[in-house]
Amino acid sequence: MKIINYSGESKKLFKVIAEYLPELSFNFLCKALRKSDIKVNGKRIKDNCFINSGDTVIIYGDFENKFNPEVIYEDDFIIIFYKPKKISSEGENSFEYFVKKFINNKYKLC
Repeated sequence: MKIINYSGESKKLFKVIAEYLPELSFNFLCKALRKSDIKVNGKRIKDNCFINSGDTVIIYGDFENKFNPEVIYEDDFIIIFYKPKKISSEGENSFEYFVKKFINNKYKLC
């Protein structure tokens, strides 16, 4: 379970989740909506509704290894991943962090 206590301007649910939990894929979120695994202010939802400041979003599901970046090229010495736009390259909850945590700790960002 992941909990988001949102504060900010009114935005669509998927945009809010992308800001707070960039490691979750669009497909994972669509499946969660279909299964009613997302609650906004305690109510299960089935659409990409607007989220307002003060709203609480709860996402249920299996979050282990949900980070699955697309490999563009790989050989014995290098691997190139596609990095989604909304996730930062370095720092806390960054693309580098998720690659090292879920794929392999030996990779270095360049």
